Amino acid sequence: FLIDHPDSCRERPRLFLDWAAGPFFVFAPALTPRISPACQVHARSVAMQRRDDALTALVRGVVEPMGYEALGVEHLQRGAGSAVLRVYIDHAQGIRLEDCEAVSRQLGAVLDVEDPIPGHYDLEVSSPGLDRPLFTPGQIARHLGSRARIKLAVKRDGRRRFEGRLLAVEAEVLRMEVDGVAVDLPLVQIETARLVPEF
Repeated sequence: FLIDHPDSCRERPRLFLDWAAGPFFVFAPALTPRISPACQVHARSVAMQRRDDALTALVRGVVEPMGYEALGVEHLQRGAGSAVLRVYIDHAQGIRLEDCEAVSRQLGAVLDVEDPIPGHYDLEVSSPGLDRPLFTPGQIARHLGSRARIKLAVKRDGRRRFEGRLLAVEAEVLRMEVDGVAVDLPLVQIETARLVPEF
């Protein structure tokens, strides 16, 4: 649902929540908040993020001292003048709604001061959910043997999307089993990677 945030309320912005079947999210306005009507999200978020990326490092510097793992960051454009900064967090004991709220408040305050992203955007703090996104080779390595969906930035063998079981990460290559065949995918070409829930 939608909540309007007039400029006069910026001193104490209210959080608003959006519940999903998998992960849950906490949103908070950041940098002259403007909540846009719901629209299709068009995103190109590189899965294999550099740990020294400035924005990722800024987020980690806030999230990790709070006792959480910063899994990754997505900066998604969703129409003219509107964007979302989505931060995924995790904890050994799982993530509760209160965890996302705490991180959202702390991180939002730091982002307002550091101002790392130009323009208007909404901050969204999320648990990973069952279809967990994988942002680094190390995260993929933790889930070897699991099924995953991989989307490449460019076509390989005539396709960009691959679904199969994660086999290995070595020499800048992800090896996975797709339709009974081992396939090697360059890590630098991976645009998104997510686990496929198995029940």
